[in-house]
Amino acid sequence: MLPWDGWGGMVVPGTEADDERLAFFDRLAALTADPDAHRDELDRLAADDWRLQVPDRVYNALRGRDEPV
Repeated sequence: MLPWDGWGGMVVPGTEADDERLAFFDRLAALTADPDAHRDELDRLAADDWRLQVPDRVYNALRGRDEPV
């Protein structure tokens, strides 16, 4: 993955995150601040939440288009 690739829960360049997305990011930040204490929940989120899963195609912000992974 490249720093300019976007997918799932990421904010598309030129747009702002809504309150729901910001709350999701805050939750992830809290869980990853002490990942060992939250391992089960982090594993569950990684397996079940589409916002954290890398799809077959991601948005390349430099090129302004979707590209295969």
